[in-house]
Amino acid sequence: MTTGHLLAPLSLPARQLIWIAYGFAAGFALASQRWRSPGGSRLAAALPLLVLNLLAPLLFDGDTETLANFACAIASTFISNMKLLGWVMGRGSLVFSRLTPAQFATVYALPITPAAEPEEEVEESQGAAEAKQPIEGESQAKPEVACRPLPSHLAESYSTTYMLGRFLLKAVAMTWTGIMLRTTTLPRLPQLVLEVFSQYMILSIAADGLGAAASALLGIQVSTHFENPYAATSAADFWNKRWNLVVSNVLRACIYDPIMEGRLVMRPGAKIPRFSRARRMAAVFAVFVASGLVHEALFWYQSGTHTPHLLWFWHFVFWGLIIVAENVGKRALRKARVQVPALLAGGLFQVVLHVMLGIFWLPPLHQMGVMSKGAASIVQGWQLLRRAACAATAKTAAA
Repeated sequence: MTTGHLLAPLSLPARQLIWIAYGFAAGFALASQRWRSPGGSRLAAALPLLVLNLLAPLLFDGDTETLANFACAIASTFISNMKLLGWVMGRGSLVFSRLTPAQFATVYALPITPAAEPEEEVEESQGAAEAKQPIEGESQAKPEVACRPLPSHLAESYSTTYMLGRFLLKAVAMTWTGIMLRTTTLPRLPQLVLEVFSQYMILSIAADGLGAAASALLGIQVSTHFENPYAATSAADFWNKRWNLVVSNVLRACIYDPIMEGRLVMRPGAKIPRFSRARRMAAVFAVFVASGLVHEALFWYQSGTHTPHLLWFWHFVFWGLIIVAENVGKRALRKARVQVPALLAGGLFQVVLHVMLGIFWLPPLHQMGVMSKGAASIVQGWQLLRRAACAATAKTAAA
């Protein structure tokens, strides 16, 4: 997009500061409304922020060289707005009453998820033991329960030291990856493997860095956000337990759980209607369709158009179909008492993952220039850091 706006005369850093200040100010404003009951009352308080979050990326309209509006769209338009919708429905990461106003604003503004306390996990899980059975184990409708259990990873948390260590290690790995992509001509297959690895590094390093800062400064226990996606043995394992769990959490709160429960608003004491395996598969598929639509919108914020042939939309639709097919296949194998070795299952999944990303995900990124601009930024950052280190060493030696 290249249309002008009121903030166009300001420098990029100034607009970035405005965006950050807006995010935290919105979070504090929302924290003052936590007395409201889920439903219409909260929607009235949230509606202005929902609209402003949609407009926030326009602060960076035209900054295609920096990809600033793309990052802003991911953080504000997608993640913060989904958290906001979850809060309206009484769900998700903003409903924990133990969060202080500063912690609440931080969770709202940043792509992190606070870990659930043990008592919160118990409270959400009472009466829902039946719902803990895996999808493929369901053969009939489940009885009514009081509420659905939280995902197990929400009760797990990273320490500040652990997140900081991951951040530093990934900074090294991301720098090496950027230099390789920028300066080396590789055969197609190694190029694909390296580009897929770069996606993991870019997204997870942001989660580690912001999580470490929130944990150190405000004492927030941060839930897991990426859990070794290269160890995934199936599509369900990858998307549900390992890849970008912050996004998985908000999609679960806003789409999956309401469909499973047959209600938008979570109300204490209200029972969940019977749910079947078919309903669960429909909820899973709905999550992927919604994700495809959102990612197309994110692409539009940067480029002003959708992806070629709606590739990102179909990327997520096909993943939804793959998970449904995988579920059916696992049940058939279990009935036949055939067990696929974990190593073989993991290897096959990585092949499918790289093929899907190579066909659907990466081409629009190349068209938008994300891969080349990102690699160039990493190389430039490394060069600046190296020059600064050399200058500091020379100054120390002279003294």
